[in-house]
Amino acid sequence: MSRQYAFVERTLKRMSSDVAKTLGKDAMPLCPLCMEPFVLQPTSPRRPTAEHSIPSSVGGTLSTGVVTCKRCNNTDGSCEDVALQKAMFGLDFMGGKGSIPTVIQNASGRIAADVEWSNPIAIRVRDGRSNNPAAFEGLRAQIKPDATITMSFRFGFSAEAYWRACLRVSYLIAFAHFGYAYALGDGAAQVREVLDGGPICEDLILEAFPNGRVNSAAIIHTLGDAILVMFRVRSPNTRWLAVPLPAGSGTDWEVLRKLYQVAHLLKMDLVGLGGNPKVAIRFARDPVKRVWKPTSYTSCA
Repeated sequence: MSRQYAFVERTLKRMSSDVAKTLGKDAMPLCPLCMEPFVLQPTSPRRPTAEHSIPSSVGGTLSTGVVTCKRCNNTDGSCEDVALQKAMFGLDFMGGKGSIPTVIQNASGRIAADVEWSNPIAIRVRDGRSNNPAAFEGLRAQIKPDATITMSFRFGFSAEAYWRACLRVSYLIAFAHFGYAYALGDGAAQVREVLDGGPICEDLILEAFPNGRVNSAAIIHTLGDAILVMFRVRSPNTRWLAVPLPAGSGTDWEVLRKLYQVAHLLKMDLVGLGGNPKVAIRFARDPVKRVWKPTSYTSCA
């Protein structure tokens, strides 16, 4: 029996018990994303599958995993996982870690290369037909003191896809923690509406900075009819992202956006994390927005 199959079997039993308490003993467990009943057939797009709440590409494991249907897992899940991964690796690159493909333009043509944004900047020209020999020789002549070299970078994600990815991760962590008591509430329905393509708030994602070791990959803090979900992502760097979500009977997104405006003033003390008697957490605004200013987005206003 594979590890993922065992996880699905074990989690599905827990979900069946949970949904029975909420909707009655004959209720079938529902996919927490589309809220449709699972279909226990190997070829069905509604069959239950193991999903990492935090994508494995940024260090997530099944310790914070959930079970979703094959269609939800393999469509939006795959695309948004890539957006989160590329956003984090892009931040690493801008901070001097890792490399990114680029195109260098000069008077003789274009050159494909990989660039490390370190000090000094390292440019590794790629071999192959994609490079123009005349442009390559022109680049050699350009590399001198006070030279200007034009480079184009493609980070491979949109701001909106990254925001939805963070929202999706946080929602699945909340479901893993609270179960159907959360998923069947009005607040969770607000989140699913955004995940299904509805308007998304630009000013929502925060970065969290615990001052001590936290062994758990996710932290949830209740804020009345809202919750704050914090989760760890690992690329070359380790970061904590925090997302406020509506819960219970729901919360206006504009109310949650106010946390973003005062992010630098927020501080939270949590007890019992990672064996520490107290972990203090401070916050800052979205790290992606601090580096890149999105040119367009669909506002929740």
